[in-house]
Amino acid sequence: MSALELLEPHFKLANAKLPGDQRFWEAVLNQSDIFSWTTAAQINYRDGGGIVPKGGPFGAQLWLYRDGEEPILVGTSAHPEDSNAVVSKGLASAHAEAENLSLENREKIINFLEEDGREGWKVVQISSGESCPACRSKQVIFANDLIERGLIKRGDFHVAFKATYDQTKTIADFNDAPYDNTFRAINHLKATGQLTDIEQFGNVIKNDEILMGMEKKGDLIHVPVLYGQLNQSAGENIRQFFADNAGVSASAVISLDGAKTLSAEVDGRAQGDSTNFEENSIVKAIHSASATLRASGKFMGAWDLEKSVLVTTVQDIGPLSMSEALWSNLSNIVILDNPQNSILREREFQGLSNSQLFDVVAAPYNSKNSPIQVTYMGDGQESVSQHLWNLQQSRLSKLLEEQAQRVDALNDKSFRYIDGEEGKLSDFVRHQRPEQSTHYDGTQGDNEISIPKYVTLTR
Repeated sequence: MSALELLEPHFKLANAKLPGDQRFWEAVLNQSDIFSWTTAAQINYRDGGGIVPKGGPFGAQLWLYRDGEEPILVGTSAHPEDSNAVVSKGLASAHAEAENLSLENREKIINFLEEDGREGWKVVQISSGESCPACRSKQVIFANDLIERGLIKRGDFHVAFKATYDQTKTIADFNDAPYDNTFRAINHLKATGQLTDIEQFGNVIKNDEILMGMEKKGDLIHVPVLYGQLNQSAGENIRQFFADNAGVSASAVISLDGAKTLSAEVDGRAQGDSTNFEENSIVKAIHSASATLRASGKFMGAWDLEKSVLVTTVQDIGPLSMSEALWSNLSNIVILDNPQNSILREREFQGLSNSQLFDVVAAPYNSKNSPIQVTYMGDGQESVSQHLWNLQQSRLSKLLEEQAQRVDALNDKSFRYIDGEEGKLSDFVRHQRPEQSTHYDGTQGDNEISIPKYVTLTR
């Protein structure tokens, strides 16, 4: 049996103590639950029918705390908190914690702490739900950045959450656990010497019956990492892109059949910049690919890249890049295996190699080398906003599906407004067919590695 199966649910390790009055943190934690419902319930209608919530029922806050001082909320009275924005932005990883850790908020914290007399402050992120590895990567990178700048001490970056992975899955059908399972499996396999780097993960899974079973059930999400070169089938433009950027970190997202290049991006950070981590080429390429799909008319589900391929010159895949790839449903990652690129190490945090950073992010909560302290504050209480979301979605979806059947049965009947303008029933009656979805849960359609025809494998 794999030791992964013997691990306690992750939230049971989230036992760090928050600074200050616990009643204060309980109050603002439950406010994040209330807030997440008010934003998730903000449903708009897009052209052509269909509901468009801003995102799922998740909220987050950022606080600065120092003993003897009033807590400081990193926000404004008009925008005090942040919510999930997967649907409104069309990005798979636009979770509440990630929105909360925007570059603007990160810079506000840095500027505040760099002022004279700012010693002793702690950062506390409050979340209505347990953070996925993509959000945890951002928390770890930002915490390390603050520590290296001398602005906080190790252990002074806290993350507190209410709903666990299991609760969120059971109640609201949002399933972040497979992503966490993937990172925990990688951590376990590396710790036991079965894995030296994440590029070998796919081969290890094949030889572990339990891990393979978890992957097939969708309880573990895997994006294979391959080494190769682009051949003539890739097309001149994309080959020229990588040739032109041979000396920098560059990444592109290409459809599996090679018919379409969804994005092509280079690293946009200044030398030594750890703050603006969204500018690394892999994250930029994934986000740009989603934007391309949305611009092409795929509004619902632009975050699902439909088994496209990420091609990159980055030789050492970090936790932020990998978790973004997991959320985006890529078929595989192809590292361009070329001696010219062997020195390219696009570090997600400048102070650690991506492999070292991966170890920190994938480690169990509150491990000694982690810069963040994680606290479960749900005390068994389920998220009210997730219950309301489930009730609303199930009842509203049923009604909208029935409306779609009525529109079809009436052959999309036309009518006329009193001012003479013509109308269509489908434009007036809001409806939604069952295949539409407001979020992507990461379940993979198959477990076979699809090697694109435009790639020649070198290993």
